[in-house]
Amino acid sequence: MPYAIKTCASCGIKLPQPEMIRKEEYREKAKSRGGINVMTLAGALFGDRASRRAISRWFWNSSKRIYNVKRTIWLCPNCNDITT
Repeated sequence: MPYAIKTCASCGIKLPQPEMIRKEEYREKAKSRGGINVMTLAGALFGDRASRRAISRWFWNSSKRIYNVKRTIWLCPNCNDITT
């Protein structure tokens, strides 16, 4: 029964799957931050509670989020020895 061919994420060598080592890594994909715009400011000037709350959250809280993605990578035995 043939095995799937996997490619090393570090050096690019191709080997059958039983000879490779599987690792999971997390990478940062994106960052976001809640923001305000002109309409939010205008709403706060006219007394809108939601606009005032949004400005308060933007000013006082750190609402920055970091989105991570989990990847499965394959490493050959030589590259695995180097990374560990």
